[in-house]
Amino acid sequence: MNKQELWERYCATNPDFSREDARITLTGRGLKKLFDTTYDIAHRKGVEDGKAIERRENNKQFASNPFGQFFK
Repeated sequence: MNKQELWERYCATNPDFSREDARITLTGRGLKKLFDTTYDIAHRKGVEDGKAIERRENNKQFASNPFGQFFK
């Protein structure tokens, strides 16, 4: 996920964020929600990327193993 995609998620949840003239104030609770949202999105993406890397590495090992190719 890039910076723009993250911003679009924030704006989908908080439409006022996308308005140039909006005056936004955050309560402690609002700031905590913003933090939690950022953390959840980043964590989910990190887990997805980690699983993708693991699958790619396993496929490389499988492709280099002659028995793996023969028995599939």
